[in-house]
Amino acid sequence: LETQNGCLQTVSKMLEVSAAPLAAMNLSQNIGAAPFALEANTIGVEGESYQWSLDGNVVGEGLNLALLVEEAGTYLLGLSVTNSAGCIATAFEQIRVRKPTLDIALSNLRIVKEDEFTGFVLTMANRGSLTPSRIDLSINLGNFALSESIETPLLPETNRNFPLSVRLTESQLRGLSSVCIEATPRYGEYSDTNATNNRVCTNLEDAFRIMEIYPNPVKQAFTIPFIIPETGQLRISIEMSDGKQAAGYTYNLEAGYNEITLDRGTLKAGMYFISFNYLGMKKVKKIVLQ
Repeated sequence: LETQNGCLQTVSKMLEVSAAPLAAMNLSQNIGAAPFALEANTIGVEGESYQWSLDGNVVGEGLNLALLVEEAGTYLLGLSVTNSAGCIATAFEQIRVRKPTLDIALSNLRIVKEDEFTGFVLTMANRGSLTPSRIDLSINLGNFALSESIETPLLPETNRNFPLSVRLTESQLRGLSSVCIEATPRYGEYSDTNATNNRVCTNLEDAFRIMEIYPNPVKQAFTIPFIIPETGQLRISIEMSDGKQAAGYTYNLEAGYNEITLDRGTLKAGMYFISFNYLGMKKVKKIVLQ
């Protein structure tokens, strides 16, 4: 400040700026069956006091909340964070509490190739409000059946892929046209409310699949096992590493599992590529002649 006489006066003040509060929460799950054990905790918050509310009613204070919601319904969970300056930040999450129902649905069974084995991945959804303690699977492989249990939690209204432990060799696949799985969820005395969607099958004849050629390396003769989805013509070309054709064959085959045995004839020792052409689809396998 400058006076009329040219004198200067200064005044200084120290200001303290508090960090703005942040409000964010993490829920173990936001949907379930009544009575619903609601568990929540704050994440990445900055504040001095924390207050939880359910539909506007205060239900707890502190960094964590554990609350039993008795009645079914849709609720709004709120978190208020206040800093030392009295500033407030809020966050909200919707909570859905439903009547207890057990409903597991199988939607897909996918085939996966794992080295010399064939494995399966099961896609499953929880359409109920209860989380099964375990899910028992019955795996039908035609002439025999296997059982397996899944204990990984499948929360309500979620989908998950479950790789199964069963793996089949090429010899076990021969003559097998399909694989079917039936699921039975377990939760106390409850039973599945819609068992019609607890079964899924995959047809091994739905795809053009070339299995492992045996023996490989080859001394004289070798066998090619494969599956074709419908009757059609299969063309086989044996090619050298430079791409030149060494031998060619054409077969008219029935749908399903097939095997073709070929003799090396006059083919010299070395690495060859076998090209398969079927209804516009092409696959290639490698063999070694000794």
